[in-house]
Amino acid sequence: KTDWIQGAYRGLFELRGDCYVYASAAKCLLTRAGIENMDIGFSTARRTHYWNLIDLGSGWHHFDTTRRTDGKAFFYCKDAEIRAYSDAHNGSHAYNPSQYPAIR
Repeated sequence: KTDWIQGAYRGLFELRGDCYVYASAAKCLLTRAGIENMDIGFSTARRTHYWNLIDLGSGWHHFDTTRRTDGKAFFYCKDAEIRAYSDAHNGSHAYNPSQYPAIR
C-alpha cells in the first residue's frame, strides 16, 4: 500500500486486487489521459479504503472504482453524496476532509 505504481501494475496486468489496486490503476489511466487526480483514503483499526479525486475542470469530485456490493457507483460524485453513503454504510468513506482540497 505504499507504491501506487506496483498497485497499478498488479491491477492492469494481473487483473486482481483490492481498493488500493483499483485506485492505483485508475490513477495510472487518469494521469496518462491528462486528467488531474489525487489519491484519497483513510485507515482505522476497523477499516481502510482508497479511491481517487478527479478534477475535469470544474473542481474536485470523488471517483471510486471499487465495486460496491449494492451496485452503487461513484463517478464524478459530490462530497454530500459520498458522505451520505458513508454514513449509511458503516463509514465506508470516512476520510478527513482537512487533508484534501475542497470537494464539490
